Amino acid sequence: MSILIIILVIVVLLWRFWKDFRSGLACSVAFLAVLPKQVDIPLPGNLPALTVHRLIVIVLLCFWLKKGYARLRGVEFPFKKILLCILITQGLSVVFAADLVSSVKQFLYFAIENVLFFFLVVKVVRDGQDAVRLVRGLCVGLCAVAVLAFIEKYNGYSPMEYYPGYYEGTVMVTFAHRILLGTAMAIGWPLCMLWAASTASSRQRVVAWLTALLCIASCYFSNSRGPWIGMVLVGVLIGLLGSGEYRRRLFYIGALALVVLMSNSGVRESILIRAGSTFNDDSEAHVSYEWRWELWRKAWKEINKSPVRMVLGYGPGASEALSWQGDVSFLQNVSDSFSSWDNTWAAYMLECGVLGFAVLLLFYAAVMRRMLKVWRLARGKQKDFTVFIIGALTVYVFMQTNVKFFAPQLDYIFWTTLAAGIGIERHFTRRNLTEDIQQEAEPAPEDAALSA
Repeated sequence: MSILIIILVIVVLLWRFWKDFRSGLACSVAFLAVLPKQVDIPLPGNLPALTVHRLIVIVLLCFWLKKGYARLRGVEFPFKKILLCILITQGLSVVFAADLVSSVKQFLYFAIENVLFFFLVVKVVRDGQDAVRLVRGLCVGLCAVAVLAFIEKYNGYSPMEYYPGYYEGTVMVTFAHRILLGTAMAIGWPLCMLWAASTASSRQRVVAWLTALLCIASCYFSNSRGPWIGMVLVGVLIGLLGSGEYRRRLFYIGALALVVLMSNSGVRESILIRAGSTFNDDSEAHVSYEWRWELWRKAWKEINKSPVRMVLGYGPGASEALSWQGDVSFLQNVSDSFSSWDNTWAAYMLECGVLGFAVLLLFYAAVMRRMLKVWRLARGKQKDFTVFIIGALTVYVFMQTNVKFFAPQLDYIFWTTLAAGIGIERHFTRRNLTEDIQQEAEPAPEDAALSA
């Protein structure tokens, strides 16, 4: 099954890239957003598997080089210094890793699947049109995921039935876990609003809004409080930073959600029970909530065992590769293996120490600072576009406190969204520069009178 999917994906990508590079890039982004990591070609020994995502990045790299983008000069690589610092801190953690093989693999995964991918994409995003094309590609992929979520919810069929790691009883589609699916959908709906706002085609606008509603519904299907809160965060950001037009549209979406909530007792009870049980000490939801805080305590306890571990941690991937058996502080006489690190940030601190974690936080702070600067400087529709980008990025950052990201689709969605934000910045920066040059070239009224 995996071989057939990979062959089909590669054939489609080659066709699109030969037709037009940017069309191929958008198609790549769509595939990266929808395909599960289980689609791979195993390699012998300790060699990492050739996942479909890595093969897509390789195809992208080949055509990127063929088009001569490596020779481009004067195109900024944003966040270059801080991304280099992340690679350096991870590299130092690898040197002192408790499990060298797994740490080397995780380091290479981050370098290739995150930094290299972002570099390839952001170097070719020139303006708002390229940014919209990237977002549209993401939305097409997420639309496919949302449709599959509806099928899995009401028909019981999941494409993951053919792969290891699938379990019944929840809706997870291709994201290997329901919380990860909910995260993708919470990220997706503001991106769909960007797509709807940017297109002149009424047909595309209808599809974009329909996809946004499908994402909201699929986020509900995840039955997870974290993604639900992420959706609310997006709404708050649009209400605070968006234009009056999109605040009104947000009101309509809220009114529609309220109608569904009031008319469907099952939906209403599910949300109230799921949210309310968080504060019930005897509930499973409360234990799940406390577990996120327990992971912070566990990570801090483990890195406190030596100065080297405090600074550099146990190495990338150590949260999954090593055994962390120990007592659970908020439960009496309970010991756990700590095999479930449902907190990406706590796991990262365990793996890369205080130094690596601090650099990671600085990166996210730099990302948000830059996007807010873009929002302040943007005008017209570009301002709303930036709000949607900020909303999607905020969900990604926030959800790292709720779950460990072991679905690579989420990382590709993040880097593509960030590259789209940079494209919006370049669009209005170039436009403003062009306008300034034109104004300088035009003679002032008094100069024109004198020359006459």
